[in-house]
Amino acid sequence: MKRISSAFLTTFTLVSRIPVGTRFEPDHSWTGLFLPVVGVFAALAAGFGYALGFLVFRDPFVAGAAALVLQYALFNLFHLDGLLDSADAMLCYADREKRLAILKDSRIGSFAFFVGFLCMALKLYLLWRIPARLLGFRGDRAGGSLFTALAEPGRLAALAAFFAYPVVGRAASALVPCFLRPARAEGLGATLAVYPRWKAAFGVVFALAVAAIPAIGAGLDPWMLAAAPVGIAVGALVSALPYGKKIGGFTGDTLGAAVELGELAYALAFLALLG
Repeated sequence: MKRISSAFLTTFTLVSRIPVGTRFEPDHSWTGLFLPVVGVFAALAAGFGYALGFLVFRDPFVAGAAALVLQYALFNLFHLDGLLDSADAMLCYADREKRLAILKDSRIGSFAFFVGFLCMALKLYLLWRIPARLLGFRGDRAGGSLFTALAEPGRLAALAAFFAYPVVGRAASALVPCFLRPARAEGLGATLAVYPRWKAAFGVVFALAVAAIPAIGAGLDPWMLAAAPVGIAVGALVSALPYGKKIGGFTGDTLGAAVELGELAYALAFLALLG
């Protein structure tokens, strides 16, 4: 049990900015499973931010912005940095060594700016529109109380299904080391290449369950269950394939990009399947 606790805390402190006031022995052997588990805490942060923003301003757009801000402040800034570095390194014309040098550079270029802006703009739009639709709001402002909306049958479960997107994104990230070797002999990628594939598989199953159970409970269309597999597959493949082709392996930035792309792909698929 102590080893499992250490493995969880290792993953939690690796991908969050929340301090843990206890000592533990670093253990990355369970990261493939615990990455999606930590996504639950990121989902709770986003959900709490949404509720807080809505209760203060009674505006779905501000609520979505509050969800985005709190989630990124506590969990996603590391992953966003990975996406930005990946955009600069993978979209330019360069050899392998130049791409690796770009990944280590703390500055961002035009590719990173464009991809980062597009990702944030889309996420803000999705966090504005999808919860408002699930809660039955119309127009730019809410027509009633958040608690009144959540009291209606299925509303809370439907909202929980959507806010599973951080779990799905981290499941996509957990799959990357199962198909690529580390690009460097040292660094975060090499550190996280130690967990077996079956643990990542359990992480994916966990993510699928977290997304599917509330969707079924809310009575959403069965096609909505396809959103999570789409998010996991798109996040893992779109991040891993360029790295495998252009530098022959993955880095910590690949994992961060997979989280961001997996979250975005799930939310977009959720909106498309919602009709």
